[in-house]
Amino acid sequence: MWNAGPSNHVHQNGGSDDSDDDYEIATVAVVLWYYYTYMERPLPQPRHTSALTGIMRVQYLLDGHEDVIRSKIRMGSDCFKRLSTLLELKGLLRPTRNMNVHEQLFIFLYIVCQSSNNRESQDQWQHSGATISKYFHAVLKALYELRFDFLTPPNFNIIDPVIAAHGNKYLPWFQVFPLNLLLVLINM
Repeated sequence: MWNAGPSNHVHQNGGSDDSDDDYEIATVAVVLWYYYTYMERPLPQPRHTSALTGIMRVQYLLDGHEDVIRSKIRMGSDCFKRLSTLLELKGLLRPTRNMNVHEQLFIFLYIVCQSSNNRESQDQWQHSGATISKYFHAVLKALYELRFDFLTPPNFNIIDPVIAAHGNKYLPWFQVFPLNLLLVLINM
């Protein structure tokens, strides 16, 4: 009688069975998957390919027509240069290896005045999103430090002479409120 073979039969080729073949196939599949996923990718295409770098674009706009720079950053080139110089002289902004103070300030003003987002600014200025964000916050902090030089709180004890000279229509609103009347109103 013919038998399919004993279940305890040892193979002639050293004891390997079908499960070893399955592991070899799985290993080959993983190696091929890794190769096609990570090794045989198309080469990355550069994102920032403009002929003008950020510094060159700033210089182009500063040397160009006054209306163009006013439409981009809402100030003239002379005012921009004075503000940039002030921020640098006070030590609030410093030029770096890849970006000078003009470009840092221009990026900030461009984002604020054009309601631009980070991704549009990356393309416009040829820098990464992290760089755009870093210098935006640096300029914001520098301008915040100038608040005491340009903004002074009003003195509420003095009535503006223009308001006082133009009649009594609004003058009562600017006069100092008597303290006794205030105490009477509070106690009511």
